[in-house]
Amino acid sequence: MPRFDLLDFRRYVTQSVQFSRGCPYRCEFCDIWKMYGNRPRVKSPDQILGELDALYGLGWRGPVFFVDDNFIGNRREIRRLLPRLARWQQEREYPFDLFTEASVNLGEDERLLQGMRDAGFTLVFLGIETPIEASLVETNKTQNTRRSLLGLVRAIQGHGIEVSSGFIVGFDNDPEDVFDVQIRFIEEAAIPMAMVGVLTALKGTDLYDRLKTEKRLLGESDGNNTHRFEPNFEPRMDRERLSKGYKRILSRLYDRNLGNYFRRCSRFLHVLGDNPHFSRKIGLDEIKVLARSLNRQPFTRYGWQYVRFLLRTLVRHPRRFSEAVRLAIIGHHFREITWGAIEAHELDQYFKTKSEQLTNLLQGPEPWFRKLAAWKRAQEEVWRATRRRLKRLPEEYRVLVQTRYREFLRRWDLTFELNVPLRDMKKIVSAGDDSPSTP
Repeated sequence: MPRFDLLDFRRYVTQSVQFSRGCPYRCEFCDIWKMYGNRPRVKSPDQILGELDALYGLGWRGPVFFVDDNFIGNRREIRRLLPRLARWQQEREYPFDLFTEASVNLGEDERLLQGMRDAGFTLVFLGIETPIEASLVETNKTQNTRRSLLGLVRAIQGHGIEVSSGFIVGFDNDPEDVFDVQIRFIEEAAIPMAMVGVLTALKGTDLYDRLKTEKRLLGESDGNNTHRFEPNFEPRMDRERLSKGYKRILSRLYDRNLGNYFRRCSRFLHVLGDNPHFSRKIGLDEIKVLARSLNRQPFTRYGWQYVRFLLRTLVRHPRRFSEAVRLAIIGHHFREITWGAIEAHELDQYFKTKSEQLTNLLQGPEPWFRKLAAWKRAQEEVWRATRRRLKRLPEEYRVLVQTRYREFLRRWDLTFELNVPLRDMKKIVSAGDDSPSTP
């Protein structure tokens, strides 16, 4: 039994349990089936209900995440669990709001969908990856090609279960217009939370081995496949086109005024089927969250879109108002991290451009004192650009940019020191310089 008693529940938004491990599919880019196998192993229903009993007994009420690699990977065992899970929830008046991850073919199984809805599941994360069939075949994700992806998403939403999903660009078979295709699909499918990433080759995957054999691998991945604007291998598509296209997807899905995001949320609430467990109970905590949201979000750049979305939901779908508040707050989160990543990437590109200019300067015929003067001017320009962007960045990206800024200065300070006579460098340093060296 996990030691849930060691947790301070006040510091958590959700709790996690795991019923199964492993996945029956062999997607080329995925390391799950490589590590945990193709035959998902499961706990018994008694084990998982015992863990839920422990959480319930300790006073937890709210979201519980089934962190299975693929919740429906072992359908026989899931069908054994769901009726007992539904009875457990019903006997306690549904204290837990359940969500999980699954393959998109969940939408083919009416019995499973009904069982998940009865058990209190309200959200599922799907690995859709791409609407481009050739790219799905390339990556051995053929389970996504048997039925219409849009139809499968609609089937799940029709059972009152929200669909969140992961998407990828950068496959070898991606056409030039893949970015527009991804945007259209996500908007038509009404998926509010779409996590889009550039394809990454993780060590231990078939993709990694293939690219290594083809001598296209450029480096190891840090495991983060979102908000990395370039792959760690040589793609078939032009790298700059891929990077710009990826940035265009992000800036469209989570635009600065969140108009596109809130339109997807409105469509989602409209197509969502009936689920008595989808709308959460309103208590003191929910009222506090709403008050905090109303105190801040209407006065942001996207304030009008936020107010219009909540009012529209209140009129058209009043029972789902609490979920509209949740989606509005999540939208703020997505906007912050998306534009933080875009700003940080653009600044990183700026540093690279400046480095190329300074490299050309050092290789030029100008005398050393003109090169050094140009470096001093470049320092001031880089400082201004960095300071301007730092103000708009969330904390995690601010630290990253500050680190890269200092690395840039240290590198070029040393480079110019090695290229300028030492006695002349000492004269210039002793003369003083008021330009800032760090943010």
